[in-house]
Amino acid sequence: MRMHPDGFVLQDRGAYRFDRWHWPQRVPTQLGDLLVELTTGVDEPPPDTAMAAAASEVAEFAEANGDLLLNLIYGHYRYTEENGWLGFWGVQPNLGLNRILSQVESIELAVRRDRRGQCDAGVFVNPRWDPEHKLDLSYSGGQIVAVNGELFVLAGEVLRPG
Repeated sequence: MRMHPDGFVLQDRGAYRFDRWHWPQRVPTQLGDLLVELTTGVDEPPPDTAMAAAASEVAEFAEANGDLLLNLIYGHYRYTEENGWLGFWGVQPNLGLNRILSQVESIELAVRRDRRGQCDAGVFVNPRWDPEHKLDLSYSGGQIVAVNGELFVLAGEVLRPG
């Protein structure tokens, strides 16, 4: 899917101190049809070609790598379960991989500019078992390179800081 900057639609800002731009079509993946959102600061220019290219790249990755993304989401759930944190959020333990998406509020493909003005792309997951911290899967160079800003290891079914 090739995205271009002028195809993104500016959303109502509301109380946010940044602008959100949505691609009009969702991206079909194994995880469902995913929203693509670009974020720009209030004083930043609108999305540019680099942001649209990064959005296209992460969208193609998500389409082709649904199994990996599902395993990372499930691994995060299992890590939370292993640490005894599920009960705090009222999430059922012992869910299988085939039921984990029922405990996810939303999944979005996101691109923003970092402090140096470079594109920062990823898959943003809003799981019921961690609504405070969420799950931010950073994408770069054709792979997920960090989870919530840290290196990671998928050890069996459990996603661990690495």
